[in-house]
Amino acid sequence: MPLRKFILTGFLLVAFKGTSAAQPDTLMQETIDSIKIFALRIPSSILRSTMSLSHLTFRPSLDQGVSLQENLTRMPGVFSMNANNTAQDLRISIRGFGARSAFGIRGIKLLVDGIPETTPDGQGQIDNLTLFSLERIEVIRGPASVLYGNASGGVIALQNSSDFDVNKVSVMVGSHGLRQFNATTGFETSHFGLTASFNNIKRRGYRDHSAFKSRQVTGRMKFQAKKKIKAELALSYTDSPVAEDPGGLTSDQVQTDRLQARDANMLYNAGEKVRHFNSRLKMSSDLSDNVVADGYVFYASRDFTGRLPFSNGGGIDLQRKHWGQGMHLTSKHIMPSSIWTFLAGYDMAFQNDHRKRFNLNIDNDDSGPLGFNQNETFRTLGVYGLTKWQTNKLSVDLALRFDWHDLGVNDFFIQDGDASDAIDLEALSPG
Repeated sequence: MPLRKFILTGFLLVAFKGTSAAQPDTLMQETIDSIKIFALRIPSSILRSTMSLSHLTFRPSLDQGVSLQENLTRMPGVFSMNANNTAQDLRISIRGFGARSAFGIRGIKLLVDGIPETTPDGQGQIDNLTLFSLERIEVIRGPASVLYGNASGGVIALQNSSDFDVNKVSVMVGSHGLRQFNATTGFETSHFGLTASFNNIKRRGYRDHSAFKSRQVTGRMKFQAKKKIKAELALSYTDSPVAEDPGGLTSDQVQTDRLQARDANMLYNAGEKVRHFNSRLKMSSDLSDNVVADGYVFYASRDFTGRLPFSNGGGIDLQRKHWGQGMHLTSKHIMPSSIWTFLAGYDMAFQNDHRKRFNLNIDNDDSGPLGFNQNETFRTLGVYGLTKWQTNKLSVDLALRFDWHDLGVNDFFIQDGDASDAIDLEALSPG
């Protein structure tokens, strides 16, 4: 018996050695090195970047499209939770950044097709994204303020599918009342592409008071006016009338009935309702053989009402407007033994939040007396420059960014005093 094991082990080692010889190391290195990360602004190989990066392609046949957590669990250094509590939204932490957020995404820059989805004050949501249309995700696992300014403890860059000629219908039925329907149709020519998608999802939830409903309509159009000018327009509307919050339980309550909701959450009917509209336009033009101009403009509005599990100020009414614009020029020079690339640009954004808080009534869903009423503004402007020098064996990256922020509060509830104020902040980020 030992002799048989020895012969079998030797045969397997020879077989594995023969298999590796059939695929040269140069071929394997070329395949891996071909992956480019566009979230770095200057697209670079994933193996030759000085930053910690992750990249994956969405798998429509395997991913449910219910939560981004399905994909983030495959990335080291990225932690997410609250995927099943839609009233709190998905919470994401990248190497600790974002871990202090009580709900939603904070301290992490969220990009969709290269356009910021994160508001200037650092808050991001993904409840308005249709995951079925995504093609790839890139993550910078670490601080990236030199690239994107405020709230860039990490970067999550989502890229929509580049294929517009898609016609598909997807129906999913799952446990705990999960029902999802998605229909996508589109066409594409050499100069024009159009696609539209409708997604409807609802579920009863695993626990009591955890139901969720959402409807999303998205449309994207791309066109090429000339050989050197390209543009893409995206519109989306999300209506989520139900997102119940079951709250947290003690260990004793879990042992008694893990499906129950927290008493206070049931008493005050904790949850949220959201209506979100988003529009994005990006353009690219070849100014010369070596210089390319890229620009974008976006506008988003969010109508949010929420109920927290307490009376004093537990009712929330938020009207948000968020818009911005940016542009950068890229100059690339190919020399006999090296490539030199320079990029310079700016980002500007404006956020206006009209926030109200009400006392909650226990007997019905009507809000009680107004206890908080103010308008919050956040303006930001960032100017940056990046350069990359690369040879076959060496890469040198340099970057510098300056950000200016203007924060203001206009207090309309002056019964308890006028808290109106404003402040300017500045930051210089070398890298």
